[in-house]
Order: sequence, then C-alpha cells, then structure tokens
Amino acid sequence: MKKRLKGLISVFFFLLCIFAWKNVQEVRAAENVIRDFSRIFYIPAGVVLKGGSLQKLQEIYDGMSCIAYTEDGEELYLDAIWDYSGIDIQTVGAYKITGTVRLPEGYTSNVGLPEWTAWISVQNPGQPEIQVYSRMISAGIYYFPWITEQNPDIMEIWLQKEGEDWVNVSEEGYGFADTDGMYLSCQSMIAENIYTLTVVYNEGKTRNLKYRYQSDGRLEILSYQPGTIGGTVSKDTVIRSCEEIDEKSLQRCMVYAVRAGQSLAEVRTELEETFYILGSTCEEYEDTAAHPAVIMPSVWDFSQVDVNAPGVYKVTGTFAAPEGCTVDQELTVPGASAYITVQRPDQPEVQTCCVVGVDTLFFPMILDRFTDEQLDNLQVYLQENKGDKEISKSNFYFDRKGLYLKKSVLKAGWEYGIYVTYPGGSTGVYTFVYGEELISNEHWYKRNYADRDGKELPDIDNETERVTDTSAILVGNRLLDLMKNGVKLIPFEGDGVLVRVPVEVVKDWNIKAEDQIETDISWVGSDVSVKISKNG
Repeated sequence: MKKRLKGLISVFFFLLCIFAWKNVQEVRAAENVIRDFSRIFYIPAGVVLKGGSLQKLQEIYDGMSCIAYTEDGEELYLDAIWDYSGIDIQTVGAYKITGTVRLPEGYTSNVGLPEWTAWISVQNPGQPEIQVYSRMISAGIYYFPWITEQNPDIMEIWLQKEGEDWVNVSEEGYGFADTDGMYLSCQSMIAENIYTLTVVYNEGKTRNLKYRYQSDGRLEILSYQPGTIGGTVSKDTVIRSCEEIDEKSLQRCMVYAVRAGQSLAEVRTELEETFYILGSTCEEYEDTAAHPAVIMPSVWDFSQVDVNAPGVYKVTGTFAAPEGCTVDQELTVPGASAYITVQRPDQPEVQTCCVVGVDTLFFPMILDRFTDEQLDNLQVYLQENKGDKEISKSNFYFDRKGLYLKKSVLKAGWEYGIYVTYPGGSTGVYTFVYGEELISNEHWYKRNYADRDGKELPDIDNETERVTDTSAILVGNRLLDLMKNGVKLIPFEGDGVLVRVPVEVVKDWNIKAEDQIETDISWVGSDVSVKISKNG
C-alpha cells in the first residue's frame, strides 16, 4: 500500500511541475477580452517552522501559473500572485493564503479573475502537526504536511470513527508517514461520518484533528485540540459481509485442457492464486480503516475429475475465511465453478468454453501433436441455421492452450455448434447457446455421429445404431433427414479421420428409412482404410 500511494503521489507532483511551468507572453497593446482561465490542478498545503522563513514556500506558490484564453484565440501565461500577509510566522497555527492573477495592460476579462486558496501550517521545531491538508483528487489521497526529524517508519497513524474504537491506519495499509508529512487514503473513511485523526511518533504525538468527511471529498475541520488515544480496537475476526460481485461471472470463471494422465496440481495452483473475493467484518460490506477488507481465498474440489478418462469435468470452488478468521453463519458466500477437459494428445477436442477479455471466447485444447505451421492452418467451422460456415482466419487464432474466437461472429441468444478440422481429422462438435456473458445449454457430440446434432432428428426406436472409435452404424432415416435439411456434405469419422461424402453420391445409394449404413474408418500402417456398406 505504501509503495502504491507513493507512486500516485509522484505522478501528482509531476503534474504540479507541468502546470507550474511559466512562459513569457508578448502582450499586444490593443484592447483584448479574456473569456476563460485554466485551472491549477493541484495546490499543495505548506508548512514552515515558527520563526523561520517563507522563502521556500513562496518559490513553490509563486512558481504556479495559469492560462488566460482571449476571445480571438490568444493564450496568455499568467503568474499566480499570492497574499502572504495573513501568516504570522511567530505564532503556531493554520493560515489560509489566497492567490489570483494580474491582467496585463490592454486586457480585460468578461469573467471574474480566478482565485485559489492554500493552507499553511506554522509549527514548533520537533513537534510535527497535521492541522492542514491538501487533496490529490484523482488519487484519492490527503496530504498533511509537517517538518520533522522523526523516523517516519516508526510513526503510527491512528483514526477513530465517531462512536467506535481507534484503528491503526498505517498497520492496515490506508496511510503512511514520511519525512515531509502524512498521507491518508480516502478509502479509510465513509462519507458523512465524523473522524478523529492523530499521529504517534517517538517523542510524542500530534494533536487530535476532528473532521467530517463530506460526500464531495472535502474534510470539514471541526477542531484541532490536544488529546489522547482512547481504547483501541481489538481486531474483529468474524466475516459478516462480502463485496458486491456478479455471481454469474463465477459460474464459469475459467476452463482448462489437460492431457490424459496429467497431474492437476498446476491447475489447482492457478485457480487458487487467481480467484478470491473480499470479505468485511461489517454487516454491510465496506473496506475502510475501521473495517478493512480481508481476502477470502478459493478452495477447489477436484474429486470428480478422472484424468485417465477423456471428457469434460466440472470443478467447484468455495471461498473460505483466511487463517485467524471465521465466517458468520448468517452469511451466504457465493461459489465458483470451472471446467476441465481431459484429452488425448492425438485426439484434440473442442468441448468447453469461457469468455476471456472483452471480445473473445476461449476453447481449451491439447494441441501437442501439431507443428507451429500446422497450428496456423487449423480451420474453424460454425454450425448455425442447420448449415456449416467456415470462419475467416481474421476472427480466430490458436496458441498452445487452445482456440480463441472473436465474439463478434456470434449473435446473442443463438445456438451454435463449433468444430475444428486439422490434418488427418476433426474435433467433435460443441454446441452452446451464446448469451454474451455466459455460455449455456452446452453439449458435446462425437463426430462419429454423422448428423452431429441428434436433438433435431427423428427418434430412433430400433436400437440398432452404435458408435465405436473406428466404426458406426446409422439408420437410413437419419441420413435422409440430413439430406432433407439441405446438408451438402455428409461427414463420417473414425479413428481421428474425417471423410466428407457429397450428398449427390449418397443419393445414389438409394437409402430407405429402415436401411442400416455401416462405416469403418481406420488407420492401416500409414494408410487409411475406409469401408461404407448398406445392410451388410
């Protein structure tokens, strides 16, 4: 947290340097009308020791400038002019200074001159204070300047929400002390609540700053008085709420392809390290100094996965309380699920999917058997409206983990089938309903079934159909229905080999509904044997 806050702070001071840059503008004598002034994006609070010099502060504030825009498009760089007369350098306290600009001769403005304010703290030597602040809006950080020779690494920042106990903000990671001041994250507070802030250092502590944290991010200072730190909070360990999260995003959070016989240790580690949710000890979730969020890691159940049997397996994940914490019995913690496809390297499949990134679907595959050149030549097909469509290579790509398909080729609410052809064969067909955020109603069909989608074909009652790795027996009405639906090529597959037979050829077989078509496709050495017969 400290490094992150410091990184944001360095960006803001860089911006400050940019907008403090001055340029000499040649002024024309003719009358010109200014229509607008630019902003000064960040004006830091300042600090000076009692009886010291304002010189360094004046160098910072006087080095600021803004741009004046005239109605005819001219830009003037004008120095900020500050009034330091209200600062009593001999009296400890908080002082406000105001700044504006002076228009060059010959220029008028049809808008009011800009006015800026900054707060200056006059402090006793050896007694750092936190009585003034400036706000780094985009970073969500409040800066309280001080001058100190104390060791900031042993300083402790304490914050108390009204009605609650004190919390060590630096310990929880919501703020840190440095030699130039104290930095506090806005995430440590909730709007419209009253807080008291103080810093303990080696030889004492600052006074207590009491303020209201307003909804617009400003701190309404209520008092700044000496005081002690009362009872400190004993850290609550009961998780009573979880962060707001779209539970649909957890229903299919990731998919993996593993080789048959492969250990699942790497998959388990990746899931555990990637997926977690945040819990809070507050009844209504918040991540603040009083109720800092805790990480609830995921624990995954792989008991249903048989790595020796190719197929698709669902694994479930639960989010547990971290060590030292417990989950309230009244809290319902969401669950997660992931899918694992176990594949043989010689039989890659498209069997499951998830959404990755903004515009991509990921289908995990085992692609070990292919060279890089072969991988570039794999082709993807989509089934839609009872037809097959070859997908343009600009809409997909492969890497060693699987297939990546652009979502733009799909329409929400449509059902699709997808398969991949490769040298010597083809995957099975994976069908799913595409719902933009979720993949639902999924099925996987072995390509040995020539129809690839039995849901829309007539019922088969004679129980004569069968499928093995190398052969298939199909009844005639299945092929007749395919031809009736306009399929141009009838696919047959066995032993990883795909054979497409033109419909015109199949028609010559004079198939009747009760006929049985048997295919036997297998490798014989380096050759392929294809046998197709009707009724034996």
